[in-house]
Amino acid sequence: MKKKIIKGVLLLAMAVLFLTGCSRNNVEGYVEGVLNATYKGDYAKYIHLTKCSQSEAQNLHTERIDECMKALEDLQISDDLKEQYRQFFQKELETVRFTVNGKKKEKGGYNVEVSVEPYSMFQGVDQELEQKVDKYSTEVTEAALKGTPFPDENQLREKVYELLLEILNDHMNHITYGEAETINIHVTEGKHQSYSIDGSELKKLDKKLVNLKELGLE
Repeated sequence: MKKKIIKGVLLLAMAVLFLTGCSRNNVEGYVEGVLNATYKGDYAKYIHLTKCSQSEAQNLHTERIDECMKALEDLQISDDLKEQYRQFFQKELETVRFTVNGKKKEKGGYNVEVSVEPYSMFQGVDQELEQKVDKYSTEVTEAALKGTPFPDENQLREKVYELLLEILNDHMNHITYGEAETINIHVTEGKHQSYSIDGSELKKLDKKLVNLKELGLE
């Protein structure tokens, strides 16, 4: 159960997006604008370069959070708790660190170099959750022996995910970053200086944003 939680709930979802816009030949600025809007909810540069509306830019960030929320869609937890997880995912996305360093022209577009500092915040989460669940189990068992009704399956599930969220929010306050790693994002160049980034390119970035080793995924 803990492995499923760590892998399914904590990893950034790898969205399949296709982002396009005209950016006045500023391909590096375009990439930075896309990344800022998608991950951080900072839309200014993207709107300036693509001339899109505020709501269109906001959709990039909203859709990203929606992808993260898919990890919870099959869980039978309350809407209120799901909303709290949504707020957590939003804060998690906003912690990412990246820098656009330069570009190299190639056939059909550009390779844009981006350095990424992978963040760590999940070390020890599963152990802490186990401890909190054990403590809660003891408390409800003792209460039941004194006549308090034992929680049903739904109440127990809700409590476990409440405890997990409590741990995650605490770890968010102690996030650390590793040494920067460099990746290349391919930007396709279209007519009239229009650029686009395929979702597969963002997947490469996703894999570098979080320290996968502490999740046992690398």
